Amino acid sequence: MEGFIDRLILTFFHSLWQSAFLLLILIIFISKNQISYRHQRIHNLMLICTQLALSVFTFLTLKQEVVPFAISNNNGLGQWLSEHNNYLFYAYLTLLTIKIIQTYASWCSYFSVVRSSKIKADAELRNFTNYWAEQMGCNRKVTVWISKNISTPLTYG
Repeated sequence: MEGFIDRLILTFFHSLWQSAFLLLILIIFISKNQISYRHQRIHNLMLICTQLALSVFTFLTLKQEVVPFAISNNNGLGQWLSEHNNYLFYAYLTLLTIKIIQTYASWCSYFSVVRSSKIKADAELRNFTNYWAEQMGCNRKVTVWISKNISTPLTYG
């Protein structure tokens, strides 16, 4: 377990610069290309998956012989990490679990609000919208929804 914790701590430190590098790539890509928020979210998820894959690759490629040289017990940080690495690992797992639960709960509450607040518009309003969409040259299907949470008209597409 000792080598596992040391490799995990080194992977965390190593993933910090990887995260900064991937964030820089995302910022450059978004500044050069005007893309929608949906595509930004897709790119964010792709970079998060890349970060996860790089972290797993880093963890698996670290050899147990290399770890004692990387975190030497001679300096203050290495000694402190070797004394407290189990506590740090469990604290990290606890915080990670809490953040995952919070993210999942907020995601579920968001979709429950969206699902419960959408009301299908009456036929007169739908016909009016479809008529003017055809007059304006919109060939795609137009759907109209009314929401309790949104008081101004929105247009997607």
